[in-house]
Amino acid sequence: MQTSNIGGLMRRFALIGVAVALCFGALAGCSSGSSSTNTGGGGGGGGGTRVSTVVGQVTDAQGAPLVGASVAIGGLSAITTQFGNYRLPNVEIPSGKVSQAYIINASAMVNGVQWTGSNVTEAFAGVAITNNTHIVVSAPASQGAIEGRVTTLNGAALAGASVYASIAFPPDPLNPTAPTVFSNLSSFLAITDSNGNYSLPQLPPSSLYVVVASYPGKLNGRQSGVQVSAGFATTLNFSLAGPSGASTTPVATGLYGISITFPSTATRATNVSVNALLRQRILQQKGWANRHVAIKGSLPNSAITRAAPAGTSIENIMTWDYAPLNNLFGYVVLRSIRVSDAFTPYAVLQDALAERFTDADTVITPDISYYYSIARLDTINYPAGGSEGDPVIPPIVVQPLSPIALAAPANNSSVNSPTFSWSKVNRATLYQILVYDRFPTLQSDTDLTNGVQPIWPADSANPGTSLITNGSLSQAYQGPALIPGHQYFWVVLASDRVGSAFSVSPLFTFTAR
Repeated sequence: MQTSNIGGLMRRFALIGVAVALCFGALAGCSSGSSSTNTGGGGGGGGGTRVSTVVGQVTDAQGAPLVGASVAIGGLSAITTQFGNYRLPNVEIPSGKVSQAYIINASAMVNGVQWTGSNVTEAFAGVAITNNTHIVVSAPASQGAIEGRVTTLNGAALAGASVYASIAFPPDPLNPTAPTVFSNLSSFLAITDSNGNYSLPQLPPSSLYVVVASYPGKLNGRQSGVQVSAGFATTLNFSLAGPSGASTTPVATGLYGISITFPSTATRATNVSVNALLRQRILQQKGWANRHVAIKGSLPNSAITRAAPAGTSIENIMTWDYAPLNNLFGYVVLRSIRVSDAFTPYAVLQDALAERFTDADTVITPDISYYYSIARLDTINYPAGGSEGDPVIPPIVVQPLSPIALAAPANNSSVNSPTFSWSKVNRATLYQILVYDRFPTLQSDTDLTNGVQPIWPADSANPGTSLITNGSLSQAYQGPALIPGHQYFWVVLASDRVGSAFSVSPLFTFTAR
């Protein structure tokens, strides 16, 4: 078994076991041509075929999740859940290959129009869950493409090169030096054929694409501000050079994390999840309004004694600063449970444009400490040199909150002047009540600003008595006058003292008398 040394003071983070097999397998598959792109179910593996599970998310171009979208690889199919997530088990890896790349397709009916999208996913032998593949769907009439060829400097085709594309948000005029943030949750991916050709189809239009071509042993090619227009294919060729000297990767910066606890059963309407709306509200409060976060698959290496409470879904969300390094292959995510220095490799992000990761492992448990760090992978020294960049020190820590239950007024009840009450959440110091006069969904399916806003508080920057800071578990309604016979919706968000953990209640309704 090969092992990796990430060096420095954190050698205890050494990458061993299945994650290293995943790292080396990914590169071996891309560089040697052992991984090929298919639209079928794995093809020709016979009795030696292995299987993996592919997980990911379907969103629109702005990162808003789509509920009820169809996702398919050949004869396998799935329907997306409350956060636009999908899960496709039994994806085949033929005998003799360490990985198999597939085209994965998605479609969803949006306002009477069948939106479509696709991406490339790579399933790995010996790995139960293949990491997230994000699919962006859009109206076919609006889609364009990027295509071209990846070669060496002398024009030789590079077969099996990876080409990544992501849509950058416009620079913040108030902070022009801030790191680039992308709207799609993970890159659009293409793998070059034997002639070095690639194609990224079904792309939503934008003039802010960042495109990176990557190949082991070569420096990345990168273009920003790439234009994609409806009905057209933009040609973008890359000639990749080798290194001129020693190659190292700096430690990642800006690593930060939060945890959000949700009821696992979503309240939804017309392809939009209320939980997704509330998640977006929390991220906006944290200054992450444009950092839509992906649900990432995880390696099954948890050592924890109890699972999350029934009916609960917990996400530990990480973000970090994107850096346009010309030798960046991707990232290793490291996780430790309860102990701050007993890290194990948790996932490999083979994505030169990655800037986020969400751990949605089903065993994540409230009131348990989860420590995370990341280390960059180098296209030059990885895997041949067996080394990665140093991890972030110190690691981040998140501690999920318990679920929150609503007590009164009872769901679907009729009340005159409501007093809201809910269950105590351990370590929660703030409780925010949100009352809506209509079903709280996203009107535009893209952002919080254009969605339904609460009537109490009317101004989130000045929540007044709707924000409970004294530990009380009840509060009388003090918003605008309620209309008799009208239906209202309410939810409570709990958070810890430092704003690193949140818990979202179910959505209840009441009718004013």
